[in-house]
Amino acid sequence: MFEWFLHLQLRELAGRSVLRKLRHDESLGSDREALVAAFEHNLRAWWHSLASARPRNWNWRRKRQLDHVLSDADRFVQALNDRYARPSGPRH
Repeated sequence: MFEWFLHLQLRELAGRSVLRKLRHDESLGSDREALVAAFEHNLRAWWHSLASARPRNWNWRRKRQLDHVLSDADRFVQALNDRYARPSGPRH
């Protein structure tokens, strides 16, 4: 029983630490408030895991946005490879 209590206390402490950093992280831009709200929700609901398999606000729209970002990143990496890499070696 003590282990469970200790786990909850450490979870709360770690969560609050991350939450403080999220609130002040300017690099998150317009997504910051949504991330802070979702993180606060997970801290309030102690029965939710911080590493849930299905995070709050995860839906088909978020999945489509993430797929788009990953696709753009793949195209960018391919363009860099096409421009700078020579897998068959230098040309003579």
